[in-house]
Amino acid sequence: MISAVLGAVIGAPSATLAQPAPTSAPCLQPHVAARTIHAVEPDSPSSARAQNFRGTVMVRVRLDETGAVTEVSVYKSSDNLDLNHAVIEAARRSTYSPEIEDCRPVRGTYLFRADFVAASPEPEACPIAAAALIPTSDKTIWALLLTSARATVANVRLNLYAPNALYGAEAIHVNFTRKVNRGEAFSDTLRPFQADPIFIRFPDATAIDAASAETPASVSATCVPEYRSPHLAPRGWRDSENSATESQAAIAGQLTTQTPTVEAQLLSTLPAATCTVPYHDATVTYAQNPDYPAIAVEHGSTGTVVIIVGLSETGAVSNARIVVTSGSPYLDSAALDAAKKSRYSPQIFRCKAIGSYYEFRVNFGNP
Repeated sequence: MISAVLGAVIGAPSATLAQPAPTSAPCLQPHVAARTIHAVEPDSPSSARAQNFRGTVMVRVRLDETGAVTEVSVYKSSDNLDLNHAVIEAARRSTYSPEIEDCRPVRGTYLFRADFVAASPEPEACPIAAAALIPTSDKTIWALLLTSARATVANVRLNLYAPNALYGAEAIHVNFTRKVNRGEAFSDTLRPFQADPIFIRFPDATAIDAASAETPASVSATCVPEYRSPHLAPRGWRDSENSATESQAAIAGQLTTQTPTVEAQLLSTLPAATCTVPYHDATVTYAQNPDYPAIAVEHGSTGTVVIIVGLSETGAVSNARIVVTSGSPYLDSAALDAAKKSRYSPQIFRCKAIGSYYEFRVNFGNP
């Protein structure tokens, strides 16, 4: 927040004897700029939302000796008159402490600032992705966990990659709203996915490298906004080595002779991988530290922002959208800007760099 000081000239009272100048100020802070006690956040008018307006409006607020507002006027205007009016009203309704000169409150001026950021568009489709691919105690059965922002999904097509072959399978129905109870055999590694595992049977003990999932373009399902998937890699994800043993034990505990399985069919043969690391998730190579907006500091705003960053085959940022908001548009804007300025390496899938996503998370604590 930027403050401008306009000091009032105070005349000295007439007296027969000259008063000696004080040798020290009678207070700890003899000169203090005017500031807000409670800054009202301006509403965003429908006309500004329709234009997806972003920018800054500044209002000059004149204060008397008590901090009461005596006059407001636009100091820096936007192109939207409704937005200017909303900021003027917010500035008028805010409360202030007056400027202090020589330990005495005086009339002054305060610049009330409001920054508006463009709203992030909602995703066009609820993503579905392979979250974990885990071998079980039965060498011919693999367990696949999926993540989605949908409640349920039908007719899911599964693609499973062996070192030299591509398999396909169909899952008729997947429920993503099932809550995992603490007493079940699922480990903490699997608990966040909140979906029943899909058990896939292969003709023999086939080693599977990766998996992906997709739904027909014609499928329409309702998004579940309060559920955000922890992984959104569109092409596939492989369980990490350090959690594979624990995950396998948890999944193996679910297997019985009545466990429903889907059959995998060989679709095609594939050339052998020619690199040392055929699969690797996208990573951030340089994370830009976000600025903590001054107005957010003044409001005491804190929170966590989660941004899904779309990456090209080169690791360049193609798009970025907020999927978890902090509740403050100023913090959201700072986090989004940092995500776009960061640098990334692309996802590697069967030795080739592919377009993918990266989850960029920013925690704003106490400034």
